[in-house]
Amino acid sequence: MDTPVPPNASPMMLAYAAARAAAPGHIVLYRVGEFYEVLGDDAAVVSRTLSIQLTRRRQKDAPDIPMCGVPAGTAGSAVPAGTPGTRSPCPSSPLRQPMNGRCAS
Repeated sequence: MDTPVPPNASPMMLAYAAARAAAPGHIVLYRVGEFYEVLGDDAAVVSRTLSIQLTRRRQKDAPDIPMCGVPAGTAGSAVPAGTPGTRSPCPSSPLRQPMNGRCAS
């Protein structure tokens, strides 16, 4: 995520930034409830690729962050194995770090 994370960011934003840093060259799909969320510059790429709505995550005392989501039940078939620029998706969640063998560079 090229969007800077403010020091007073929410735990979810800090976890997403950590997952993103652990999976360079991949688009991190971060599990939030029944959706995989994509944030920052990656959200625009996924939104265009899948023709889904690009929204934003509001931040207190910081600029809004682009965001899009894919239902978890359809993520396997909806998200292609690679996106423009050969960046592949990397599923992550608050309980599982992305480098579990599925996202190795």
